[in-house]
Amino acid sequence: MDVIMDSWKECIAKKDITKTKPNRSIAIQMERMALLREDFLQHHVDQKFIVLKLEAYYDIVKELLYSNLYKNGYACNNPQCLVAYVEHHLYGFKKEHVLINELFSMKIKMHRIPPKQIQEFLQKNDAGLRRVIMLLKERLQALG
Repeated sequence: MDVIMDSWKECIAKKDITKTKPNRSIAIQMERMALLREDFLQHHVDQKFIVLKLEAYYDIVKELLYSNLYKNGYACNNPQCLVAYVEHHLYGFKKEHVLINELFSMKIKMHRIPPKQIQEFLQKNDAGLRRVIMLLKERLQALG
């Protein structure tokens, strides 16, 4: 597994994550976009579009994490710091943290690896990624 994230402390020190007022409006917009992308995943995705499926998972998880951040009064300008947010703020997400880190790493290197490797990653992790999405949506519901 590639470790691509900065630590929470580094993200705060570099001001990639800042404390702010909770912003429910942006959080809701991010959630809506994530749900729209999730609809895409409900359809069969042909092998030649496998990169789009990886990007859809990445964008859904990223947007749900941003939504979490905004609802909790944080702003972030570096998606890699979202992984640090999971590790630092989403208690009980240990397994999911590892998978999210792998997903973000795969997204970064997707243009340098063969589509077959992306396909294998998605086949191996499809259920886990769906679980991550479900848990993030549940967490957002709990935040109101």
